[in-house]
Amino acid sequence: MLKNYLQITFRNMARHKVITLINILGLVLGITAFMLIMIWVGFEFSYDKYHENKDRIVRLCVDLEAGSHMIYPMSMPLAAPNLIEDFPEVVDAARLENPTRVSLKIGEETYQEAGFCHGDNSIFNVFSFPFVQGDSNSALKDPFTVVISQNIAENYFAESNPIGETLMINGIGPYTITGIFQNIPQNSHFKFQLMASFSTLFDQQKEMMENWFHIQFYTYLLLDKNVNWQQFEAKLPTFVNKYMGQMLDSFGAKLIFFMQPLTDIHLFSDLAGDIAPQADIKYLYLFIAIALFVLVIACINFINLATANASIRAKEIGMRKTIGSNRKQIVMQFLLESVILCFIAVLLSVSVLEMIRPYFGDIFGTYIDLSYLNLWQMTGIIMLFPIVVGILAGSYPAFYLSGLKPVNVLKSGIYKSKNRSSLRSVLVVFQFAISIILTISTLTIFSQINFMKYSDPGFKKNSMIVIPGVRQIIKQTSLEVLKNELSEISEIDGIGFSSLFPGRGTQKAIMFPEGFAEDDPQMGEKLFVDADFISTMNIDVVEGRNFSEELATDPQQSVLINQTAVQKFGWKKTVGKTFNMKSRDGGSYKMNVVGVVKDFHSSSLHNPIQPLIIYYNTDRVNYLVIKINSKNFEKTIQLIKKKIKQINPDHVLKYYFLDETLNTMYRRDQQTGKLALYFSSLSIILGCLGLLGLTSFLVQNRTKEIGIRKVLGSSVLDIIFLLTKEFCKLVVISVLIAWPISWFIIDKWLQNFAYRTEIGISVFIISGLFALSISIITVSSQTIKTARSNPVKTLKYE
Repeated sequence: MLKNYLQITFRNMARHKVITLINILGLVLGITAFMLIMIWVGFEFSYDKYHENKDRIVRLCVDLEAGSHMIYPMSMPLAAPNLIEDFPEVVDAARLENPTRVSLKIGEETYQEAGFCHGDNSIFNVFSFPFVQGDSNSALKDPFTVVISQNIAENYFAESNPIGETLMINGIGPYTITGIFQNIPQNSHFKFQLMASFSTLFDQQKEMMENWFHIQFYTYLLLDKNVNWQQFEAKLPTFVNKYMGQMLDSFGAKLIFFMQPLTDIHLFSDLAGDIAPQADIKYLYLFIAIALFVLVIACINFINLATANASIRAKEIGMRKTIGSNRKQIVMQFLLESVILCFIAVLLSVSVLEMIRPYFGDIFGTYIDLSYLNLWQMTGIIMLFPIVVGILAGSYPAFYLSGLKPVNVLKSGIYKSKNRSSLRSVLVVFQFAISIILTISTLTIFSQINFMKYSDPGFKKNSMIVIPGVRQIIKQTSLEVLKNELSEISEIDGIGFSSLFPGRGTQKAIMFPEGFAEDDPQMGEKLFVDADFISTMNIDVVEGRNFSEELATDPQQSVLINQTAVQKFGWKKTVGKTFNMKSRDGGSYKMNVVGVVKDFHSSSLHNPIQPLIIYYNTDRVNYLVIKINSKNFEKTIQLIKKKIKQINPDHVLKYYFLDETLNTMYRRDQQTGKLALYFSSLSIILGCLGLLGLTSFLVQNRTKEIGIRKVLGSSVLDIIFLLTKEFCKLVVISVLIAWPISWFIIDKWLQNFAYRTEIGISVFIISGLFALSISIITVSSQTIKTARSNPVKTLKYE
């Protein structure tokens, strides 16, 4: 019986080549898209799950309330050792700082390398970072020791053993290499390549490291096997009260420790200042939905074409039932055909995936390490996939066709059913509605990205170069010497210094503004600059004045604030207002507001502008901002390099173009838009593919009718209109269904942005016209040929 089923299956596939080709092509596109998205989703869900103790590791975070909430994924250096001492639930703890780019001097050569941080030796006990060389139990116990990744070892010590060698890092050191660890997998939220001992920081800045308000380090706790982290979290208020209660009361502030399970960090943490940009579970859910939609559209095409094909295969079914075939046998026949088609489609999809695997990084914007995949599991899924999809896609045609009555179909060889036609109409409406929703969503995403990229950030971003590591450049000279040397370059219009620059994060601040009680501090951001930073960045001073180098009191007594701070503090007249500042010795002093700057965005448009206080303090700056007046950037950069080389011959210049750096803040949004474009385009292609197949059947079944209409005087346009109007009605219904659903979806998505574009009606109109145009073109491509055919030949057709 199976042999007979297979013979009939392949015979029908050969007989109906066009429908077979359309079915296979549609399924290949749908299955490939589905598998591609699910590989990426699986990779995102695999983050940090390779650690042996993954279910016992939590990250300690801080929620500080002082006028407003400030939530950090970091904590203070003293928290970890005291938690281990006070709570038996904490088996071990590891601290590390945010990895940064540094200059490495190896021998006489100097290099720039990313991924340097300080960390506890215990990090190799808490996490699964295997050592290749060295002793992981003691490698980072002593100050000025460092461990390096295999990549660093291969890049700089390919011909020698690096253990015992020294590195000069940022001119501080030397650091002794004591170990080599395996390269960190891609599915990790850690991104370090060199880790120096945490004890080095206590040697360098002991007072700051022992400050309970120095919230700068990521702290991970390894809990005992039987500990519930949520129950343990409930005990932490007593810990806060024991070590910080008195200080918090004096500020009128509150601090709460909370925890994040390690495996939740990548997808469920959206805290500013994280160790690396994290993903968002909402985006994964979105693309899982898109993957399912694309697969469903492919299956709808299969169902539509199979039911339409019933008009051709009805006589076959009638004959089979007449000579004794029962319904079960016919169902098995059609299900087998469906499963075989899906097997062919899956095999082709796997081949396509293998061909495009080198381009996964271009598609998803990140390298995807497929080592997280289990070969046997993947093989099982691939084998099961066509069976599941084949049965789901082929069930309706199988059960519908097997129910045809022989007496009805043997009279004419065809079987027409209003119900079948209605189902096809519903499915066409459904798949075009999905395509329109994806199209509107994609247009909105790109509209928001353009809004963010081209909105006025409140400062000059074009023709601006930012150079980090100013302290390393001027370690044997001063800022004044550096500024004077660079000012000799005629292509430079302005030079300023700052502690941070837009796109590189912010520093949080507790403020005590005039008019607020000591126990009612306000939260905001702080920035340290020189006197020329504001003018170099073209930031407008809307009230009062800018800092002045000629006023010796400005660094000690004057500050600037932004418009948001004025609004929050409720000040009518701002210049002359004061801030009460706390000194490290426990005393206090006042700073006077001398000016108000126009609001500017220090972070992305996802976040609202915060109250900002700007200090004139060149001791805290580490970035150089240069305004260029020439279009020949390469020449100007070479002149800058030459000047800096004269000041510090060992320094390797690293620089950013400010506008490019700002664009990187929206990389995730741009990637989302690109993926949405890919798969919305694919859904439209699949919809058109299905429409193409249905149109060919429609034309085939109405060939004689078309001939009679032409004989009676109908024009080509009349016939094209007749054949296309039915599908146009379905597309219009799809549009009316898709519009309100799309509005709801994009309104929810835009709420992720503090500053966003408006939802314009043009997006909806464009998407509707586009869907209608595509459907008309697709249907017309099939109908024009028949409409222009000779009616004499047409009337012989049946």
